[in-house]
Amino acid sequence: MPANDQGEALAHAAFYGDIYIGKRLLELHGPIVTSMEQGSSQTLLNGRPFYSDQVKPFLRNAASAGEIAELLDWLPSAGLGWMVGIDSDRSELLNYGGLEKACQFARKTCFEGELPTFSNGKITNPELLLALYEQMNRSAYPAIYDKILCWVPEHTVAQFPDDLVPFESHQRVQVEDADKDLRPDRTRWVPLSECSKELFNSLENEWAAKTDPSRLYKSMRYSDLELKTASTKSAIDPEADMLLGHLANKSIRHGFWEHPGMVLCQSTATFLSQFEMGGCQPDNQQRTQAFIENYGPVDLIALNHADPSKLSAELFNLKVGYKRGREAEQYAVNNLLSRLNAPEPLRSQVKGAMPKELITFFAELYGDGRLNAASLGTLYREYGIDNARMALKLYSEDIEKLH
Repeated sequence: MPANDQGEALAHAAFYGDIYIGKRLLELHGPIVTSMEQGSSQTLLNGRPFYSDQVKPFLRNAASAGEIAELLDWLPSAGLGWMVGIDSDRSELLNYGGLEKACQFARKTCFEGELPTFSNGKITNPELLLALYEQMNRSAYPAIYDKILCWVPEHTVAQFPDDLVPFESHQRVQVEDADKDLRPDRTRWVPLSECSKELFNSLENEWAAKTDPSRLYKSMRYSDLELKTASTKSAIDPEADMLLGHLANKSIRHGFWEHPGMVLCQSTATFLSQFEMGGCQPDNQQRTQAFIENYGPVDLIALNHADPSKLSAELFNLKVGYKRGREAEQYAVNNLLSRLNAPEPLRSQVKGAMPKELITFFAELYGDGRLNAASLGTLYREYGIDNARMALKLYSEDIEKLH
């Protein structure tokens, strides 16, 4: 290959995620010099126009998230630190919009093992901690692999405010006055465990007395529903959501914390590694090893090494757990009820969290023709609610199901 083409070939191999082609180029030609600079009207690679924004999608030829992680670690050693913001003011690979596809690909695998528990000055289930600590010490991105989730007793969290950032489990519904736009004070978040017919009737009567004494219309409507784990730092915390997407299983992300008295926290491997370690369990060790070999947190790397103003908004729009507002009320409720169907992995947990009073409330509120066939079947099958006199909102995709 002519020397003039080697730099561009190496850069393209990196953009497309072809780490083996990139390594082969270096084997054949030795060190390849690449320099990226911004010309007056275009980006230049070794003085020649280079259109990295035309690479769509980025990293598309990587076979796994683990291969993406290997590539990102390899780039600085190959003289391509300018692609990822290492020893360079540029972050060419991490700044462009096509990156969200690679991030979605990398998030397909999450950690399904037991997270570490930090209690009484001792770490139990340390497998993930040990694996991340080892990765941290050999990676070009030590700060990324330093981030970890763990379980901590409630009374311990406050003792280490700089090293333990707690999450919250949100399993709640928001109801509001149907005329809320004129009366923003009439909104109520209700934990699912507290939903009751008495509470709903009380709010309905209170709000109706002020807005619709004749009671011609329902005064209360469903506004929002959350089944999710959320950061306590801020309402929008992309780093926390990214960590949940990688290190927490689907159950935890939906706010199901099966660790009574424990709080999920964000911490660091550096902090936790100071404490006494309990023994490793073979099953959790196996799950951890399988995960860490395929852990490619390209979204966290981009968030910490790229120019945020140049990152696509899609990179931050993570779906952690379930949150669905009333932007289209009947679609939101139908979507919720679909979580109670047999194929849904969290069906038993979701059903256990949804009091019959809440489901009855939805049925009465939307049983006038805004629920689809599947939802009407779910109401009857899962909760024994009589749907015989409910109107049916018929969608074309329902025909085969009805048959």
